[in-house]
Amino acid sequence: MVRLAPPLSRTKVPVRRGRSALAATRRRGCTEGDNGRGNAMRPYYAAELPVLVGVDGSRSATGAVGVAAAEALRRRCRLTVLHAVHDTSPAGEDEGRAVLRDAAVAARAAGLTDAELETLLVAGDPARVLCQHADKAAMVVVAHRGTSMLEDLIIGSTAAKVSADSPAPVLLVRGTEHAVGPIVVGVDGDPASRPVIETAFYEAEIRGTDCTAVHTWTGPVSSGPGDMLPLVYDVAEVKGEEQAVLGEALAGMREAYPDVTVQEMLIKGPAARTLERLSHTAQLIVIGTRARRSSANLVPGKVRRHLLHHSACPVLVVPREGT
Repeated sequence: MVRLAPPLSRTKVPVRRGRSALAATRRRGCTEGDNGRGNAMRPYYAAELPVLVGVDGSRSATGAVGVAAAEALRRRCRLTVLHAVHDTSPAGEDEGRAVLRDAAVAARAAGLTDAELETLLVAGDPARVLCQHADKAAMVVVAHRGTSMLEDLIIGSTAAKVSADSPAPVLLVRGTEHAVGPIVVGVDGDPASRPVIETAFYEAEIRGTDCTAVHTWTGPVSSGPGDMLPLVYDVAEVKGEEQAVLGEALAGMREAYPDVTVQEMLIKGPAARTLERLSHTAQLIVIGTRARRSSANLVPGKVRRHLLHHSACPVLVVPREGT
């Protein structure tokens, strides 16, 4: 049974439209099911969708509320604060509502008004509940760790599950958002990762910063089962092939986002460690949920799990097409 706490306001929030990808879509005469760049996606850019943040009463979750409020202000949308409880007794509900009241205080302190806030008290597993509500959210925001070893296990597990299964992009709050740094996006050459790259450019646009597109490689990549990889290969040739992969992945992005300066980086080495290193000067790392290319450098979930524990800045995990 789903239990809802009284929202701070049931008033429909007027959308404060600014320069956004959704506005650009409408100027181009496209439907809302199309992002205006020839790629049908879920309506990630729709300003009517709220930012969703999960809270549990921990200090790290309270910090995530501040980050989520900033994202809502940046996107000119509402913020939904959700707390999932296992104890549905009156005492458990009272405790849950207290958690939501504290979270609302943090959201107001970050600049939101009561009319821009909604609170939800829901019975169930936190990760499952967040994923269920993510389908109607522009973004899900979760803390990456707690303030004790036990909280680390619980919150870290929730963050890992939500970032793997959410139908909406998931912002993992950790490290420091370096204000003058770029948006760094990992490019793997999978055609299904187009929404990942699109999201990185959109984030760079609304933040007024550059986008660094990073493609890593370690050697020839298998093209299918049974494909024999050479023991000796021409490094320059493979590097040229990988540069072409990066260029193809970014095709059309500069034209779609003319105000975003793009830096291409082709690096020989493991993707996880490379992105971790770049996170020390980045505002945000953007990666996909899982990769299809048959490469030891792109094991599904490997990069995401590494950055969940080691990134020096927030990480945005974006679902690929078909996931």
